[in-house]
Amino acid sequence: MSQADQTNKEFLNLEKEALKEISLEIIKSDLQKFLRQTHQKEREELEKRIATIEERCRKEIQEGIDTHLQRYLTEHFRNVVQSCQGDISAAMSPLLKRAE
Repeated sequence: MSQADQTNKEFLNLEKEALKEISLEIIKSDLQKFLRQTHQKEREELEKRIATIEERCRKEIQEGIDTHLQRYLTEHFRNVVQSCQGDISAAMSPLLKRAE
């Protein structure tokens, strides 16, 4: 094999290696781009799901607070009315006796 053939063969081998490296870099770049896009989509979907869960929890908590507060105020109002009935009756009794 002549010196020119040997040089030509080495050049072809270098060219093949360079093409392989370029191809690998392109594949690597494409893969990184795909992974970034996939990560972004998954993050956005996760954020939407979290927002939905937060909204549902907020509504459930608010409904629970409203229900508890309503029960508490109703019971408290009943107790106040019952305790005041005796006082009102006692205060009104002399007036009713005079009116008779």
